[in-house]
Amino acid sequence: MLNKRNFTALLASALLGFSPASQAADAALPTEQASAIVKPMRFMDEEQTQRAIELTANYLRELATLDAQRSAALAASGEPSDAAPEIHQQTADAWKTHRRFAIALRDAYVAQLNSLMAPGRVDRVKDGLTGDWYHLELQRFDRLAPDLSYPERAHIVGLLEEMRENAMLEIQPKLQLQWAHKYRGIINNYIAAQGHDFHALAKAYKETYEN
Repeated sequence: MLNKRNFTALLASALLGFSPASQAADAALPTEQASAIVKPMRFMDEEQTQRAIELTANYLRELATLDAQRSAALAASGEPSDAAPEIHQQTADAWKTHRRFAIALRDAYVAQLNSLMAPGRVDRVKDGLTGDWYHLELQRFDRLAPDLSYPERAHIVGLLEEMRENAMLEIQPKLQLQWAHKYRGIINNYIAAQGHDFHALAKAYKETYEN
């Protein structure tokens, strides 16, 4: 079971650029995923590129370790392992424990990225880790409600940034997707609450983009 002591060791090892998990036989997969995210950013400095890949691969490995530990804890307690990831809906301690440790891991990883690259590039790494759901959903809402005011759109951008931060806590794409769907519902309700005819907007969107 993951406790404060072994999680602290795990997190410290990630900050040093190596980890116990990095010695596993399947270590190449996170490195390949990290390379696919970082290399298209085309850093001028090769050393910077390699460091960003290393940090991202370590993050993916440690997040996968947390995910596996959560699944094992849920299985041991008889709880389903594929429930929605919203923490306020979870009663099993394994979900709360995973979230607490994953937030610490994410924040340490992002702090290192911030020391290595400009904020816009950090955001693109976050996008790569979360399947670009931020941009996909923002494009959807720009098409759905093109006449939103600037403050309304800014509010939606903030919600989608929050969605991305939550999705970063999950290694499984299906759980990242659930975060995207959760925030889609929140934003749909927000648009309607601002006085827009959401039914008409949704009907026009479906006719234009889904048929």
